[in-house]
Amino acid sequence: MAKKTCSVCGKECGIFNWSFELSEGFVCVKCLQDAGKIGSLDLEELKKSSVEDILRMKDNFERSSNQIESFQPTYEIDKIIKFDDVNQYLIASDAKHIIYIPDNYKLIRYDQIKDFEFIEDGNTVRSSGVAGALAGGLLAGGLGFAIGALSGRGREKKFCEEMSVRIIYVEDNDYKFINIPFIDSSTKRGSSSYKHAQESAKKTLLKLQDIKDNHQDDSEQIDDELNSVDILREYKSLLDDGIITEEEFNSKKKEILGI
Repeated sequence: MAKKTCSVCGKECGIFNWSFELSEGFVCVKCLQDAGKIGSLDLEELKKSSVEDILRMKDNFERSSNQIESFQPTYEIDKIIKFDDVNQYLIASDAKHIIYIPDNYKLIRYDQIKDFEFIEDGNTVRSSGVAGALAGGLLAGGLGFAIGALSGRGREKKFCEEMSVRIIYVEDNDYKFINIPFIDSSTKRGSSSYKHAQESAKKTLLKLQDIKDNHQDDSEQIDDELNSVDILREYKSLLDDGIITEEEFNSKKKEILGI
């Protein structure tokens, strides 16, 4: 049986250099590594990719790696997410690190960010809720809309198992996400570690909201109008949890619906 040849680099594939099917031809493991695709390999999607797609991915991954190596943050939070407001990029990691290792980070342009979410023990608040809270001034005093909304829902639990911020972004014409963990093991609510995670999550949410506000085009503004129902649901959750009054809820409802 004739051995397969990688359509990208031209090298022979075999036991130590596996091959994967493309729309036309094959790609070897080494080329997929160079394209940064081994950790997120989707065989069905790969079969739709062309040699040109893989070459473009390799070029983008190399450029991204070089930018991460030389990244100069203007603002950073707990070594887990760093922002460069001058060049309009952020780098983020999906794991907590004691020291900075560039290979552990993902580079994202500000204008790639489409949405973000706050997650605590499976409960989620979307960015529309954070935006609504900013508009209503509910982030003043306390730990913020998103965090306050979820703390009411998990009040009966003594320990938090997970707290993260999820960034949803566009890359290669597809929606992707990265979860940034602030708590990834059992942590007692009210402890200094828990409070520090809350504060770091709040800073991240506020920074992401600022980025989203400053990179919002007309099509996204239309999407925001469609999100008014989601915003109302978040306010209703605040009402149900006793965080805002009926009067405050009705006032925001009229404002959001324009009545």
